[in-house]
Amino acid sequence: MASPRIAIVGDANKSRSPELAKKAAEALGTELARRGCRILVFSSDPSFVEYDVVRGYLASKTKKEPGAIEVRYPPNLGELFPGEKPGDELFDRKPLGREWEVSFYPSLADVDGLLLIGGGYTTKIAGLIAIGARTPLLPLAGFGDAAEDILESLRSDRHSIATEKELNLMAQQTWTDSSATRCLDALLIQAHRRLALEKQAELLESERKRTQTLTTLAATGSVLFVAVLLAIAEAWHSDQLPRSFLLMLFGAPAVAGASGAAIRVVWDHWRQDAIPLACVPWA
Repeated sequence: MASPRIAIVGDANKSRSPELAKKAAEALGTELARRGCRILVFSSDPSFVEYDVVRGYLASKTKKEPGAIEVRYPPNLGELFPGEKPGDELFDRKPLGREWEVSFYPSLADVDGLLLIGGGYTTKIAGLIAIGARTPLLPLAGFGDAAEDILESLRSDRHSIATEKELNLMAQQTWTDSSATRCLDALLIQAHRRLALEKQAELLESERKRTQTLTTLAATGSVLFVAVLLAIAEAWHSDQLPRSFLLMLFGAPAVAGASGAAIRVVWDHWRQDAIPLACVPWA
């Protein structure tokens, strides 16, 4: 299974405490690397939180897979991050077109989580898209601005996969040495929760299709069974055929079917080595 891919969006300078927001972003970057997560960033501009997240990510001594840092950037924001070398295998750079919004917003649909810190209009739209897609979210609302607005929207979302405890954690305005660990726990637990919900939905859909198929087969079998009974009744009242012939005509297939069903039970038991033996009503 591929490691989780977390998108980072935000602007620390638009938060209540830019210095504290930058410190939190760097700590989260270190924790993301420690957890073996991949990250998706959009700018190397120091004013955006991606800059500090990547700095913390690179500072971690944890071994990182090639392309762990995916960079999608418009032409005017394509400078290298501090510590990044030209052609660095750790970075997977994918330049956007002149209309960067066309590539930016759709890229948020296939991530395993979204981290929001501060930010303005773009951050807010990204968060709303994530809520609609039920993407695991970590808006650090304690730093204010767009992340705070997204948390309010998340609280009012009836289909949110975040618990009340996780939402309260996102609203905290303090930042301690353990905050990064607890925040990442909340985000990754949401990712596991969404995966479980998706599997449950797949099972329910599979069961619905199975029930529909079995209903169709049952209806078809009932119609055919009634047709056979009508044929037997019609033939039994005919004087043109001897009774022994009718018994052989209708009895032999019935005995053959019962014997085949009995053999199938033995075969399934031998093939699966099932204990206890599930005796299908072959008669």
